[in-house]
Amino acid sequence: MIVPEAFYQRALATHLSASGLRVREEFCYGRRRFDIVAFDGDSLYGFEVKCINWQRAMQQARYQQLCCDLVTIVVPALRVKKSLLTAAQEAGIGVAAVGNAPEWAIDWVLEPRPCNSVPLHRKQILMLSGWGS
Repeated sequence: MIVPEAFYQRALATHLSASGLRVREEFCYGRRRFDIVAFDGDSLYGFEVKCINWQRAMQQARYQQLCCDLVTIVVPALRVKKSLLTAAQEAGIGVAAVGNAPEWAIDWVLEPRPCNSVPLHRKQILMLSGWGS
């Protein structure tokens, strides 16, 4: 049985909120949609959740690198493969794995590297989310 992407996204958003981050799901910026953006008062995080097509997640995450300080792809634990880890590491994108219900444990497999985000994009996201001036 394939678990819908929304379940993994909700599990991550709940985990991030419990960790003290401010979280927005399904955040629209221009013609793009971020699965999750989060802010800790200093860093802006972007998360792209995918159940199957990690290559599409990489494309979306590369765009998020223009806007966020740190970007992570989130996939089901069984979908973490060497090809994903290699591509993500080369791009500076983190990888997190989400376990199955009922725990929905988050495993931070690969830490993201800081992005060279465009200050205007970052500032606009903070303003649109209500987190900055």
